Amino acid sequence: MHFTRSSNPILSVILPSRQRFDALVSTINSFLSLSNDPTQVEFLVKLDSDDVETIAKVHQLPGKTKTLISERLRGYHDLHLFVNDLCKLAVGDWVLLFNDDARMTTQNWDVALREVDPFVCNPEFAGSDSVCLLNPGSPESDKTDVFPMVRRTSIKTLGHFSLHPHNDTWVQYTYMPLNAVISYPNIRLKHFNNDVKDATRDHSAKAQETSFADWHDFADARARDTEALRKLINSEAK
Repeated sequence: MHFTRSSNPILSVILPSRQRFDALVSTINSFLSLSNDPTQVEFLVKLDSDDVETIAKVHQLPGKTKTLISERLRGYHDLHLFVNDLCKLAVGDWVLLFNDDARMTTQNWDVALREVDPFVCNPEFAGSDSVCLLNPGSPESDKTDVFPMVRRTSIKTLGHFSLHPHNDTWVQYTYMPLNAVISYPNIRLKHFNNDVKDATRDHSAKAQETSFADWHDFADARARDTEALRKLINSEAK
């Protein structure tokens, strides 16, 4: 099985960013320089309205880049709101949740993404053309290097990527009960978060200490997402 391709870019990269223009450019260029066809990727960038230095340089961002500028709100604690807004702008077949302190490391990653067969990665795969969570790397990869990639159709079905600031954990918990998760070692990413020391990093690290406090309050919402995706799987099996 290979996933359906549209005439749109194969990948939309979701990139919330704050006060890291140079890092943001490096992240975008890591995808462009290692792609077989740079037109096959678009970048959806969220900037805070008070990040005036980055906003002033938006026109310098490379590639197909769309920028959403809005209030910071509670920062990390409202990250899911920003991610969901960016997903509404996405047109790629796949949507990758990414960071501005991470990089693509695989040459011709776009070719590898076209060639992915979920049943080779997971013989018991029970998802569908529209319902698949692809984790680049192998099961043994450093967890900080794993960024979730999902089919845009599934986001459209749910109306959101996540309802909690821990967006990556949200989708893992949503897709795992469906056995619709695969690890794909033919695409590798690298997260350099431990190498970055700035105010944005400090805010995120501090916020993460408390942002899981209400995780269990969202169990029913995650279950509803899982069941909505199950219905989508069943509809595509007919």
